[in-house]
Amino acid sequence: MARGRSESHFNLLGRRDGRMTRSGIRTATAFFFLLMWTACGLAQADAAKVRVVSFNMGTHKQPFPTLEQVARAVQETGGRVDVLLVQETPFAVKHHALAHELGFEHFVSGRDHKPTTNRAIFSRTPLTNPVLIPVISFGPGSGAGALCATTRIQDAEVLLCSVHLETIREEMTPNEHLSTGVILKYVKKELFEENTRSRSVDTLIARISELDAKRVIIGGDFNTFPLSKAIRKMNARFEDAFWPSMAFFKGSYVDFPLFIKPRIDFIFHSPGMSARDCKVHKLTSGDHVPVSAVIMFE
Repeated sequence: MARGRSESHFNLLGRRDGRMTRSGIRTATAFFFLLMWTACGLAQADAAKVRVVSFNMGTHKQPFPTLEQVARAVQETGGRVDVLLVQETPFAVKHHALAHELGFEHFVSGRDHKPTTNRAIFSRTPLTNPVLIPVISFGPGSGAGALCATTRIQDAEVLLCSVHLETIREEMTPNEHLSTGVILKYVKKELFEENTRSRSVDTLIARISELDAKRVIIGGDFNTFPLSKAIRKMNARFEDAFWPSMAFFKGSYVDFPLFIKPRIDFIFHSPGMSARDCKVHKLTSGDHVPVSAVIMFE
């Protein structure tokens, strides 16, 4: 009888005297994590999600990419693409034809603005208020700058920007070629000194700030690598979608002459947004491969 009365003092989590048994502690811990997992799952279910692909689809080598090659490279990123930010569209590829091929009803083309650019933004939702942001360039055909437009995703206003910064190659003297020594020289400059790309980022951030957008997604070819001065400046204002992820150091510029290929294509987003499923893809139509991320926000 004494044993029976003693056992009756136990409940699901422990004893009536307030002390928990080991099994009770395990049960409470499991219940807590189940509750947190459920809450996180509900939060993610309520969050807006947009899959973004950024793609420098051109090349300076012939033959130049065709519409079919460009479209296939985008399609091979897998899944539905909600926003496509492109740079260096081959001249023969018309943006309206690419929109039709990929099933986008809405797009903004830099070719419709002055000065004209080969950047474009494609979206599943309407795009409004397009604006060009010029940055440092070494000629009218360089394509440096940003094309931005506003869209609404699940009733949230989002500013989208397709960016292309000037290439380091334009700063090289005629006697310099992409040898190891020259590359190391410019890597040092990119890391520690003000340069064309870092100054362009100053302009980019200032102009985007003037647009007073609460949510911003920026993708493009920054022509510099993670940890450079330009990218550190971007990280001071925005968040690199690829950090932390296994794809952070994976190369996107496949024509780079050294064995290690740099990632010079980025997707950034405003603080308060988050990213997952970040990928550097394999199939390309030019000298860069597409990069993608799923951006989530309330």
